[in-house]
Amino acid sequence: MRNFELRDEHGGVAGEASSKPCCAPPTPRLHEGPMTEFVLESSTPHTALSHLALYGLAAILDDAGHRITLSWTTGMDPRPVIHSDLEPDQIGETVHAHAARRAENGWLHEDFDVGARTVALMSPRISKLSESDWPRLQRRRHEALDALTQDGSRLDLRLIAALGEPCYWSKTPKREIRQDDAASRWEMQPRNQGSEFVKSRLRPLATHVSSRSSRQIVNGLTGASTVDGLGKGRTATGLAPLGPTDDALAWCGLWGISQLPTTHRFGGRSRTTGHQGPATGGTMTLPAWTRPWTLGRLRTLLGCPQLATFANPESSDLDRDIVRAWLAERHIVAAVRFPIHRYGTDQAPERRTQHGTILSTQPPAHDEP
Repeated sequence: MRNFELRDEHGGVAGEASSKPCCAPPTPRLHEGPMTEFVLESSTPHTALSHLALYGLAAILDDAGHRITLSWTTGMDPRPVIHSDLEPDQIGETVHAHAARRAENGWLHEDFDVGARTVALMSPRISKLSESDWPRLQRRRHEALDALTQDGSRLDLRLIAALGEPCYWSKTPKREIRQDDAASRWEMQPRNQGSEFVKSRLRPLATHVSSRSSRQIVNGLTGASTVDGLGKGRTATGLAPLGPTDDALAWCGLWGISQLPTTHRFGGRSRTTGHQGPATGGTMTLPAWTRPWTLGRLRTLLGCPQLATFANPESSDLDRDIVRAWLAERHIVAAVRFPIHRYGTDQAPERRTQHGTILSTQPPAHDEP
């Protein structure tokens, strides 16, 4: 196997992971027959959208009943890859069906009236609510969650849980509600002019993706073509720099948030998997690995504290060496750190992930004595 030759922050090469035995059980082989590889050719480890599009595409295929694993390719120019027994057109058909069902009905289309305004019920960050709105909002949300639970819609429930919810329990010293404290840091939709995540991003993307053929969707995922129906350079919704982004790739990327849970805390801001630092900025850290993983294994390792310790510049050399070995034993060849930059004004802030820095888990080379 070729080495996973990612260039790290010092210009060095992130080599193949350690061959030491792994403490965790090995990833099971799901298929006895030949596997096909579906590579997202235009995606690179330096863009957060590439990572989340891999997670989201895998989750969509898994939710449709297909057995898949996912990884990154090896070599000088690594790309995200899905391993399955599906042909490309079958993958395109599955993504199309996923978007088409959600373009027609379901929780994406549930609205909530706030006075003269209407917002999407399941958006994690919405306009200000009055004291009497909160119980009504919670009741409506619980009804929607109960319906999804009854239908067995696991992926939808994962995404809603990962996105978080409008927060009513975290307050400032002046007893003002800090509504954003229970929302995922991956949800970066600006809230200016009444826009919010479900209404302004998920709904229109579902419509655009469902209007395309399976072949067009495949071309968008692989980078053979780019169709940006939303336009204005913000389709990636903070997961990539400004610029055209294919609708199908963005759809998968936003569903990739489903694999990065938000954990609520009674006192203070909720914790988002992969995020470190203050709510208005900080960094995101995601792994790169070359052995095929199941989605369950991915979720386990995305939430491991070792990634954050390894990517933290303030960690001691001893701590970094310990977690470096732990990560390498699990075939994580690099951690990719994405700074978050805040643009705009205090009234209409916009957060976006920046170019990712690759941190190799290979031990630094030492000169021979």
